[in-house]
Amino acid sequence: MSDSPLLVNPLAERMRRGGLGLNLMIRHARTVDIALAAKTCGFDGLFFDLQHGVIPEHEVSQMAVAAANMGVTPLVRVPEKDYAAALRMLDKGALGIIMPEVTTAEDARNSVAACKYPPVGNRGAFGGWAHFAYRSVPAAEARKAINDATL
Repeated sequence: MSDSPLLVNPLAERMRRGGLGLNLMIRHARTVDIALAAKTCGFDGLFFDLQHGVIPEHEVSQMAVAAANMGVTPLVRVPEKDYAAALRMLDKGALGIIMPEVTTAEDARNSVAACKYPPVGNRGAFGGWAHFAYRSVPAAEARKAINDATL
């Protein structure tokens, strides 16, 4: 058994160490090579904008998986309090959600609950996670690792 973490979020790790995380906002790119370009240019994350951008979700999910495999954290801003979109993006490889129009503590609690598995939240288990290259990982371990890595 390896001592290495099951899942790593490079942006979260940098911020936990007190560092500055650099993200490249993506609103028009549509190909997975943006992940390699971001890595080469020293970005820690890609920020996909579904609220104001025009990129379809299925293309964002492809770029998110490519980014995660390059060691670049995929973040997705979803439309205002669109928990269903957040879940789809998290299920397809995103390691963080930007939830716009969160203006109250209750909004923040609801957003976190929607994006985290129990016992932290109420996100439903989906299985077949891109985060683990679709390898078989025990569900309890996978949910904990994803909770720990998700921003």
